[in-house]
Amino acid sequence: MAQKIKFVNNLSISRGKDGVFRVRRCKKPHLILKEAPTFEKAYLWAHRNRKYSKKAPPWADYELEFLDENYGRLSVEKICQHLKRTPNSLKIITYRKLGINQKSNIYTARALAKEMGVACSKTIVAWHDRGYLAGKPAPFMNGHNKVWWFDYDDIIECLQKRPWLCRLKRMPPSYFRSIVKAEWDKDPWYTRNEAANFLGLITVGPIWRYIKAGWLQGVRGPSGGGQGQWFFRHSELANFQLTDPRPDHRKSATLATAVKSAMDTAEKKAFKALGRGRWAQFAQWANVWDSLNNVNYRIPSPFRKLKDYSNQGEEQQ
Repeated sequence: MAQKIKFVNNLSISRGKDGVFRVRRCKKPHLILKEAPTFEKAYLWAHRNRKYSKKAPPWADYELEFLDENYGRLSVEKICQHLKRTPNSLKIITYRKLGINQKSNIYTARALAKEMGVACSKTIVAWHDRGYLAGKPAPFMNGHNKVWWFDYDDIIECLQKRPWLCRLKRMPPSYFRSIVKAEWDKDPWYTRNEAANFLGLITVGPIWRYIKAGWLQGVRGPSGGGQGQWFFRHSELANFQLTDPRPDHRKSATLATAVKSAMDTAEKKAFKALGRGRWAQFAQWANVWDSLNNVNYRIPSPFRKLKDYSNQGEEQQ
């Protein structure tokens, strides 16, 4: 039976009678360069040893798999050193066979902003600067700009600890959105206005005093100039209602009584300004009364006749 010989990179692989695979040079003298117990090990050694061949050999499956997993995660120099390929060959093979680029295997700030429902990629970088999200510079650059790389596990950890960073309504359907939704359903987060309605407050002004006094715990989202939006957990608001460190005259106040008191005050100030002929102040307090009336009441406005008279006067003129 004829012995089968495999040629790789101007090297021949043959099996001896003792079962050992030997790699020899094709040119004379046929020196034995490598001995391996299996054909695969002999083939890989011959495939990696390219100093005997002028032309680069075809890409093997294990090389394409390594390139598909690490392209963009490792620098091009490290991949070329590991695979013994040129940087130009990496670009060609990734475009022709794999159809990927250096951003396919990683989450950049721009790609992550789309997943989080955030308008600008600078917001993602602000999360990293504040320590909310772990990241590191990518081994490549986008022109003259650096590219940030965020790992999948670090993104999951950030979403589980700080789901209030994302806008749930703007997030596209994905696994990240399911994590944020699960955290919101477990212990919902409220905005500043929602927290004020939950506590029976007319305005958000008392919320600032509660935070400053240490009665209410909240977190503030990153934003320019320290103007980030405040968020409060349902458990914190419920605990505030149970302990309620406010004075006694504030504890008994409800939303209905507070709105009614504010409406009476606005009505008195409106008529007082009207008696002094200050029409701008009158219009201001009349609008305040109308807005408070739309909160909890639907009673007729005491300023309706005055508005009708003013409209008739404008029509006569």
